Amino acid sequence: MDSTILSVGPHFMSAYLSISWLNAFLYMLEITLAIYYFFRYKTELSLRVLLAGLLIADTICTVTVLSSTWMLLIDSLQSYTRGEMKWTVPLSTVMLAIVGVIEELFLLNRCRRLFQSPLILVPLFAMVIAHLILQLYSGFYVVAFPTMNPNGRRFGNLGASIVASIMATVDLLIPAALIWQIQMVTPLQIRLQRTWRDNVMNVISSGGLGAIMTVILTALYWARPDIWGMFINTMGRIYTITILFNLLVSRRRSSPYEVPNNIARKKMSFTASIMLYNFTKPPAPRPDSPILDKQLPPTPQETQFNMSSLDVDVENAPASPSLNPHISPS
Repeated sequence: MDSTILSVGPHFMSAYLSISWLNAFLYMLEITLAIYYFFRYKTELSLRVLLAGLLIADTICTVTVLSSTWMLLIDSLQSYTRGEMKWTVPLSTVMLAIVGVIEELFLLNRCRRLFQSPLILVPLFAMVIAHLILQLYSGFYVVAFPTMNPNGRRFGNLGASIVASIMATVDLLIPAALIWQIQMVTPLQIRLQRTWRDNVMNVISSGGLGAIMTVILTALYWARPDIWGMFINTMGRIYTITILFNLLVSRRRSSPYEVPNNIARKKMSFTASIMLYNFTKPPAPRPDSPILDKQLPPTPQETQFNMSSLDVDVENAPASPSLNPHISPS
C-alpha cells in the first residue's frame, strides 16, 4: 500500500497554508478573549479549571496543525508519509473531540436551564455522543488506512459517511434550539429593545459561528475531502471562542441566558451556576412591604420646604427621644 496521501485536488499546498494562517488568527482571538475574561471577572475555581483545560487542549491541537503545515511545506507532498500522520492526526483528533463535546454540552446545558423540552434535549444529547464516537473513529481510521478514498470519506464506506454527516449537524441544531428557546422565554418588550448588535452577539454566543462552519464543512466533506481534512481542525478554535464569548455575554446586564423572575427556576448544574444578570431590574417593593428602601438623607432645601409646609409649631414641639442626647449619671 502506498504510504502517501492520495486523491488530493489542485492547489492543495496553498489551501493548507491558508487554513494554517486562519487557525493562527483564530487562536490569537481565543487567547485575547480568555485574557480579557480572566482579568475582568472573578471566576469560580471549577470554571477556571474547565477553561484552562479547554485552552490547553486547543493549544495542542493548534500546534499540531501548524506542525503538520510546516512538515508538509518543507518535506513536500510526496514525502509527507504515514510516519508524520501517526502522531499529528490522532493528537489533533482527540483534542478536537474533547473541546467539541465540552462546547456542545455547555450549550445544551444553557438550553436545559432555559427550560427546553426534554423531547429536544435527549435526541441532541444522543447526537453529541454519536458525533464524538464517529469523530474519534475517523481520526484513527485515517492512521490505519492513510489513503483518502473519496468514496470512503475517511470512514471506510458510504453508509458510515452519511451517518457521520448527519451526526455532525448537531453543531447546527444545538444553536438553533438555543436561539429559539431564548426567543421563547424573552418578553416581547425586551426583544424590541435589543439592537442588531445585541442580536448578533447573542447568535455568536449561542454557537452561530459553529453552525456556519458546520454547513461549510458538510459541503467540503462531500466535494473536497482533502480540504475538509485540514479545515475540520479549525472547529477547535470556534468551539473555544464560542464558550468564551458566551461567558462574556452572560456577564452583561441584558444577558439572554437568564429567564425572567416570574418563571420558576430549576436547580442549576455546574455550568449553569455562573452568576448571570436578569433581563430587567428587580421590581420595586410594594408599600405594604416590611422591607424599606435605603434612601439618601434629604438636602437642606428639601428640609426647609418640608418644615415650612407643615402647620406645626416646631419650636414647642417635643423633641424626638431618639435625637435627645443620652447623659449617663456620673
